[in-house]
Amino acid sequence: MRMFVLLAFAAIPFAPTTAQAHALGVAYAIKGENVEIEAFYDDDSAASKAKVIVVNVKDELIANGITDKTGKWSFATPVPGKYEIRVDAGAGHRAVKTLTIPGVAPNAPPPKVAEITDPENADSESRSERTRTPWQKIGIGLSVIALGSCALTLGLAIRRQGKTPG
Repeated sequence: MRMFVLLAFAAIPFAPTTAQAHALGVAYAIKGENVEIEAFYDDDSAASKAKVIVVNVKDELIANGITDKTGKWSFATPVPGKYEIRVDAGAGHRAVKTLTIPGVAPNAPPPKVAEITDPENADSESRSERTRTPWQKIGIGLSVIALGSCALTLGLAIRRQGKTPG
């Protein structure tokens, strides 16, 4: 029994520090005259019927709506500036993302790129990165479990060997 307790305490540094059973992610793209919002869970399923609110820096409502069955919703591109996208998919699943509409200098030609993604949040996780199966973490976890089981089995075998019938 002591061996089990020692192994349990030894495993504490390997325990996860946070748990995300079903995290919500948000991505957007500026496509011409519209901003397309996509809400999704970390298992890559769509967050359908999620409430979306877009507010400006003064917390004033700019647009709101509900995602479709594919987790998408779009609205007219607002004037250049910073906005906040707030998505609530219910059951405590909420996400917030900053939306930056780039400014255009007067008399400047329109950008040739039809799709603009968030330049300030370029280092944030994309949908494919966020929903990728964490095989490395799964492998490490299974290895820790296997090593713990082997150590426990070895400990019990050594203990039994010391208790030979007399």
